[in-house]
Amino acid sequence: MKRFALLAIAALVTISSFAENYTLSTPNNTLIIEATKGKVPMFRYYGSTATLDEATALGKAMNEEAFHAFGNHCELPYAALVKFADGDNALNLVVEDVEKSKSGNLEALCITLCDTRHPFRLKLYYSAYDDCDVMKFSTEYINDGKKPVSLQKYMSASLPLLSKSCTLLSLHGENKNECNELVEPLGFGTKLLSTQEGNRTALTTHSSFMLSIEGGLNEDSGNVIAGTLSWIGNFSIELINSALPQRPTMILAGINPDASDYTLAGKASLKTPEFILTYSNKGK
Repeated sequence: MKRFALLAIAALVTISSFAENYTLSTPNNTLIIEATKGKVPMFRYYGSTATLDEATALGKAMNEEAFHAFGNHCELPYAALVKFADGDNALNLVVEDVEKSKSGNLEALCITLCDTRHPFRLKLYYSAYDDCDVMKFSTEYINDGKKPVSLQKYMSASLPLLSKSCTLLSLHGENKNECNELVEPLGFGTKLLSTQEGNRTALTTHSSFMLSIEGGLNEDSGNVIAGTLSWIGNFSIELINSALPQRPTMILAGINPDASDYTLAGKASLKTPEFILTYSNKGK
C-alpha cells in the first residue's frame, strides 16, 4: 500500500512537471510560448501556421528563454536590467501565473513572472488578431516592494530567431528626404536601429524594419518578419546575430535605455509601448 501511494505521488509530480504550451494564432501565423509555473518561460515557435509537433519536424521549433533579464547567463543579450535599493541588479524570473483571454477579434496571453529574491514582477503580454496577420508584444514592470527600483533597461519585446543568414531592410534619411530604404545582410554582432532625437524620432532612422529569414528580401517569395514599435519617443531596435552557432539571432525592441533610467516607486508599475509585428512566407 505504501509503495502504491509513493508511485501515485510520483506520477502526479511527473504530470505537473509537463511543459505547458500556449498558442496564439492569426489567419496565417502561429506563436507558441512554453510557460510552466515555477520555471523560466520558453519561446518555442513563431512563423507560418503550424503545431509544435509540425514545427519540430521541420526543424523550426526553438527552446529559448522568452524574455531574458540580466542576472543569469549575463553573457546573453538581455531585455531587462533593474537596480534594487540594496544595489543588487540580478533578476531570476520564473512563471507565477498565466492568463489567456479573448475580446472581439483579439486573443491575448499574459504571462506573469516573479523574481525569486525580490518583490518584483514582470507581465509579458502577447496578443494576436484573428482577422489579420498582426501580433503585438509588450511588457509591464511591477514593483511590489516599498522601496523604489531603478529600471535601467526595460524593453517591450524579445524575439529569438533560428536563422543565421538574415537580410535587413531599414529606413533612414534626413529633412525632406526621410524613409529611404537600406537593404543589407545582417552580419555578426549587433545592428542597432535607434534614435535620440527626442521629438523628431523618425527624422534620421525609423523603428519600422523588415528582416528576411535565410536569404535575401524578395517581393513575392521567402520568409520575412516586419516589425515596428508603437512609440513616438526615443527607441531602440537591437538585431543581434551571434557568431556562435548555438545561439539564436535576437530582436530586442523598446524604449531607448540610453540615459533613460526610470525610477519605479514602491507599489507602482510601468507598461511599455507595443512592438507590432507580422510574418510572411510569401516575401515582403
